[in-house]
Amino acid sequence: MKLAVLLALATSVFLSTSHAATYVVTVAGLGGEKEFEDRFSGWAKDVEKLYQGSDVKAETFYGAKATREKLLASLTAIAGQAQAADSVIVMLIGHGTFVGSEYQFNLPGPAVSGAQLASGLDKIPARQHMMVRMHEA
Repeated sequence: MKLAVLLALATSVFLSTSHAATYVVTVAGLGGEKEFEDRFSGWAKDVEKLYQGSDVKAETFYGAKATREKLLASLTAIAGQAQAADSVIVMLIGHGTFVGSEYQFNLPGPAVSGAQLASGLDKIPARQHMMVRMHEA
């Protein structure tokens, strides 16, 4: 439930900026063990419920659909729609690793790198970007 409170507060700050659009992309990555997979997917589903029926343009990926390709395609789609006054929240729920000196977020199939995430976000003209990474130790 801490997650819901955090997101509700963050989104309310973003929504208070006039009539601009807010985009939320939530991705539950690999957990390594069934307990973590279930927990991460559950959190993603909780976030998804927060935005149902709202004006927020939310997209949620978990399980086999939480791939690098889907995440990056979502960021590309937002880049094609977002305006300068809009806001974007990207929430990554799961585990990351370092390969050499590069951060990667673990997803089914190839992981997504920090550089790939930054590149996708850099193309979005929205004024406010917020990246949240949640995990269970």
